[in-house]
Amino acid sequence: TGGRAFYPKNESDLRENFRRIATELSSQYILAYYPTGTDVTGDFRTIEIKIPSRPEWRVIHQQGTVPTKNQ
Repeated sequence: TGGRAFYPKNESDLRENFRRIATELSSQYILAYYPTGTDVTGDFRTIEIKIPSRPEWRVIHQQGTVPTKNQ
């Protein structure tokens, strides 16, 4: 699955390992949502996420959102 093992020998190694893990995780997924229409408040909007290259995969995510002026 692409997992990695880390064997820190001291505290600085441990910190570096966590920095590498955080950097890798933060760069793996990007998701943007652009609502249709001009209504900035209102009804619940359903969000559906699919992976075209892996239709058999199930993505666990928030089912939708209610837009507000801050979104």
